[in-house]
Amino acid sequence: MKKITLLLTIISFNMYGQVGNPASVPADWKTFTDENYSIQYPPDWELGKNQLGAIFIIFSPVDTANPDFNKNVNLIIQDFNGQDMDLDKYNEMSVTQIKKYMPNDSITMDKRQKDGMGEYQQLIYSADENNNHLQFEQYYRIINGKAYVITLTTLQKQWDKCHMIGEQILNSFIIKQ
Repeated sequence: MKKITLLLTIISFNMYGQVGNPASVPADWKTFTDENYSIQYPPDWELGKNQLGAIFIIFSPVDTANPDFNKNVNLIIQDFNGQDMDLDKYNEMSVTQIKKYMPNDSITMDKRQKDGMGEYQQLIYSADENNNHLQFEQYYRIINGKAYVITLTTLQKQWDKCHMIGEQILNSFIIKQ
């Protein structure tokens, strides 16, 4: 019986313990810590704070094949304190805005997920922006009246090459509750 319980615990950890699990990144990665959250990223990526309306943006190194665009991960926090905002309403609002404001949008995943911090929405979509065809992966969750939206942005043609490292960065994001 103890072996079955241990096996179920290991399976549950593997299924739900990836987002917000800092042990899942390489040992040489940098860590950015704030009083409310932390995130880890590769040593050759650069952190910028309070840029382009984001709390932070972590930029990949310049790709010589596409020097005008850097893959990046960014965080936006929206305060909905005192408003009736939950994950379902936030997801509906986000999808509506993508369809309304993002030219040539295509949503390929819109899925509720769960990890050690609770439920979050995973959204993967592509759209045109500033003459680039981009691919986005977002994780968002509502905690204590705030929406935390962490987004990986790449050129769509680079998605297959870089989404794995992007997901490692997204999955290292931890909100301190």
